[in-house]
Amino acid sequence: MIAFQLSAWAESILIYKMTNNIRKSILLFGGTFDPIHNGHLVVAQYVAKHLGIDKVYIIPAAISPHKLDKKITSGQHRYEMAKLATRGMDLFEVSDCELHRPGASYTFDTIYHFEKKYPQAKLHWLIGADCLEHLHNWYRVDKLVTHCTIVTASRPGFRFAVNKYLHDVLDDEKIEEIRSHIIATPLLDISSTAIRECISANKDCSGMTPAVILEYIGQHNLYRN
Repeated sequence: MIAFQLSAWAESILIYKMTNNIRKSILLFGGTFDPIHNGHLVVAQYVAKHLGIDKVYIIPAAISPHKLDKKITSGQHRYEMAKLATRGMDLFEVSDCELHRPGASYTFDTIYHFEKKYPQAKLHWLIGADCLEHLHNWYRVDKLVTHCTIVTASRPGFRFAVNKYLHDVLDDEKIEEIRSHIIATPLLDISSTAIRECISANKDCSGMTPAVILEYIGQHNLYRN
């Protein structure tokens, strides 16, 4: 029922914008998604509705530049799980653009990819509040913020403490734009790490990720070691 309602809502917004020649809005959501879980989906849906987004792209990273020392599941498995988790939900699409690109998966390169694909669209990049502390280290972040709007999903009550390093790379106007797009989202205490540990310990993970994902994990014997 929830998926149907969201699909109908997303479709109605898209038809309205196409009819009235209004610029399409796209939310890009990158990450390892190892595996994708209900928290990812709920937060993306909430932000999309809050901003009037037409389409959300889930983008599994090939090699996260922030997790170079961590072992991750193959891109194909993570991509297939993301597709299964969003099946039948018109708001979502899953992109494998980063999986086909060699080297680290930089956000700037992904934004460039979507700019070429949708030159008239307004692009948003969704991050978690924990990313703000290290945003100054992102590849070409000074250029990135001119090509998309950074949207931060935060816990209720979160306060954005700007460090001096961010001031070194971004001007006050861009920092305030980032601040103005911090959105308090529903609080779900779910993480991919917790799911992997739960499966490894043969514990029940019901409610943490869609049942179809747990079936896929079992079929392919993922996260057992």
